[in-house]
Amino acid sequence: MRETAETVREEVEGAVGDALRVVSYFVPDGGEVVYMRADIREEYSEDTDERVLEHARLESTAKPAYDHLFDGEMQATTRVFPETLVTVVPTGQGEGILFSLDKYASYDYVTVVDTVERLLDGDE
Repeated sequence: MRETAETVREEVEGAVGDALRVVSYFVPDGGEVVYMRADIREEYSEDTDERVLEHARLESTAKPAYDHLFDGEMQATTRVFPETLVTVVPTGQGEGILFSLDKYASYDYVTVVDTVERLLDGDE
């Protein structure tokens, strides 16, 4: 999953440039931050990284319920904060990719999410 997360980082960074804040992956027994912009690293500890990934892991376990409730497969969830968009793309029970972008930068968010989904599906 680390290699996949690195590929996601390369593709998303190519699309959004410096607006990329974080790329992480999580699996049932762990996870890792593969990229964190330097100014963001100054704000967050490794303990916080672990807690964020644990929340993402738990969130991904709800995917089957959302798939059932709504029309089609849940592809991603996004949390919106004052300056940040945090997106979790589940790839299975307790696993997936998390990436974070500056909220007010210039990019096409839907295209970024579609790109990540294609990478995770192996279509690119």
